[in-house]
Amino acid sequence: RGRFTFRVRGAGGTTAFFAPTIGPKEIGSPGSRPWGDTSPDILVFVGDTFRADNLAIYGGPPDLTPRLNALADRSLRFLQARSPSTSTLPAHSSLFTGLSPTQHGATRHRALSRELPRLAQGLHEAGYRTAAVSDSGYVSRQFGMDVGFESFDERAFLQRPFVRLLDDVRHTRAADDGRPLFLFVQTYRVHNPFRSGLEEDQSARRAFLEEMRAAFRAKRPEARRGLLSVEALVEEAYAKHGDRYRDLYLDGVRAFDLALGEFLDELDAEGYAERGYLIFTADHGEEFFEHGGRGHGGPAFEERVRIPLLMRGPGIEPGDVEWACSLLDVAPTVLRLAGLDPLPRAVGRDLLTLNMERPMLFYNASTSEEYLVALDEGRKLFFEEPDLERSGIRAAFDLNTDPAEQVDLASESPEWIESMRAKLAPLWSVLGQPVGTSERADIDPGLAEHLRALGYAE
Repeated sequence: RGRFTFRVRGAGGTTAFFAPTIGPKEIGSPGSRPWGDTSPDILVFVGDTFRADNLAIYGGPPDLTPRLNALADRSLRFLQARSPSTSTLPAHSSLFTGLSPTQHGATRHRALSRELPRLAQGLHEAGYRTAAVSDSGYVSRQFGMDVGFESFDERAFLQRPFVRLLDDVRHTRAADDGRPLFLFVQTYRVHNPFRSGLEEDQSARRAFLEEMRAAFRAKRPEARRGLLSVEALVEEAYAKHGDRYRDLYLDGVRAFDLALGEFLDELDAEGYAERGYLIFTADHGEEFFEHGGRGHGGPAFEERVRIPLLMRGPGIEPGDVEWACSLLDVAPTVLRLAGLDPLPRAVGRDLLTLNMERPMLFYNASTSEEYLVALDEGRKLFFEEPDLERSGIRAAFDLNTDPAEQVDLASESPEWIESMRAKLAPLWSVLGQPVGTSERADIDPGLAEHLRALGYAE
């Protein structure tokens, strides 16, 4: 150990050193450091609200996302990947901590406890340069998402379109100082409000909304007579034009794929996959009236919780993994790739060593209701209350014979419902116990405006 003295020349003033590092003057370039082998770079990219079936490998149309389909062809694909929640805040909190939403408690507008160990913290303490580029919203400092990141670049999508976010990702990568880089990227590019093209034009969406208003006005007399609620009128109008509504979403998906494809080409040109790891995933999906509703949040139907999960890098052969997994498994996997131990109390597992089926729990909470869903060997239970042991069953589906969740078996009370509940009891004894203390986030006016623009009215 030694002592370093910094001297500043010039006029009097205040000087600060932010996150200083000590290293050789000549750092070389990534992959060819003068000191030889080093830990790998790791890039985790989250497409917020990106449904799994936007990709062909998950059953989507082959021409919707050609660039991401090409990435999937060269990646390890986790075909049964799901999010532990149907909302952004709890899903990202689980990704960073390896804990279930029922453990970390970051739901509704409650910030993730800064006392909980994070993925970025573990990497930073091991010598990584840790950086994040996000579209803010729930992935912001005010919700505790910046812990462990040396650099946390958050700006609302209204201020920074996706192509500019990718430029900032490029600048972050270029600020190389010789340390391995853990870079986390999150974007609301395909999230509501749906936008078209690289310029993120909202004219098609505005025209659609005007038609919705016209349909609403035509039905207003019924609402005045008390025959329909305002909420029912809105949903009826959307459902009537559901295909067009989803087309707006798909326009954004196409533009997202095009812009991201250029960035992926740049990674390939520099040989990134020979020395670094790329994980592409989503925090949740989006419903388009498959079960009578739209958007995300609420019960964990498949269109809301199924997510893509692709991994590419040195030593990873392309192929398919059929074992159930979730975002809880990302932190243990990334730490393993960096040669580090798992986070304390994390319940996720290393994705590269999966070799058996596991039961899974999904949780989400709104201002008025909590949703708890369990999945095991293709069978799903929707509970009436957030207590697996004492709650009644709201719905039950067997995805093995009914993947679209159209036939509710709860009233038939098949034997597997109670046997599944008993099997899940040990898991619930762990996941049902809070870890850390979440607090109500202190949301400033700017963030509140951004959340409203994303469709969050709470």
